[in-house]
Amino acid sequence: MNQPSMTQAQPICLQGLHNQKTAYCSLWHQFISLRLLTILFLTCTTLLACYPERVESIKLMNEGIKKHNSGRSPAAVRLLARSAETDPSNHRALYYRGLILNDLGRTEEREDRFEDAVRSLEASLKINKEDPKVFYQLGVALAELKRDEQALRAFSDAQTIAPHGQAAYRSALIHLEKEHYNSAQESLRAAIIAEPELGLAYTALSQLYRLFKKPSAAVMVLKNAIENDPEDTNHYRDLGEVYASLKQYSKAIQLFETALQDRPTNAPLTFLLAEASYNHGDLQSAEIYIKKYLRMGHTREEKLMISKAKRLLAKLRKK
Repeated sequence: MNQPSMTQAQPICLQGLHNQKTAYCSLWHQFISLRLLTILFLTCTTLLACYPERVESIKLMNEGIKKHNSGRSPAAVRLLARSAETDPSNHRALYYRGLILNDLGRTEEREDRFEDAVRSLEASLKINKEDPKVFYQLGVALAELKRDEQALRAFSDAQTIAPHGQAAYRSALIHLEKEHYNSAQESLRAAIIAEPELGLAYTALSQLYRLFKKPSAAVMVLKNAIENDPEDTNHYRDLGEVYASLKQYSKAIQLFETALQDRPTNAPLTFLLAEASYNHGDLQSAEIYIKKYLRMGHTREEKLMISKAKRLLAKLRKK
């Protein structure tokens, strides 16, 4: 949607018939500008005098954010705690502290970090309940602690304030784990509407449709994903897999090749292209890609894929 152009506001001056009036208007604006600067300076000075706790709290909060950005998250957590203690009304310090604790909980794999995040974020919400980001981070912490019903409520509260793709997506993950598939589908659709470039939501929704044997619905979802974010090659791979399952191998090959242009060293993607080429009857290309795949580095999860590639290569050598 085109945004209305905003021009910089200029002081309005009534133009008279004589140069004297124009000069007077210019001097008057200079006087007004000086008065405004004086008032602004006095106001700032008054704030520093009357609210030193607030000023110190904001200073500590900014220092904490800098520490986190420089990779010193534990120090950031301590500074943000001091910020909140200095000014108990500073809900932003409590929010940032909870957000960083969530990050630490994931990287350190420590449950107590998430418990501390919950306390910090709940304290923030006691002061201000208007920020969906706080509810979202609370939901994240609760989900990590497997307190699913509370997490769902927090994610719902975030979406009540404003559309929130990540909150809807995280809700869907909980529903999927509980096998509440209708609720998962609803949440994934809400995630895509709120955040059209949220690739994970498209992937999860297409996998859900494939699970229930609805490949045409999966195709539609992935085509929309590519249209909204053509740079995400995962969508090309996923759509290629759907077409391969429908035995539309020429379409699958084209999509796998497109994805490989961006990720030429991706081993699983190379195998998918080899397999689609084999099933399409292009045995020469299939052999080239299988040999290339077997020369690549592999993860432990690829054991089945490696065995399958070796069997395909053995079949090709007999032909």
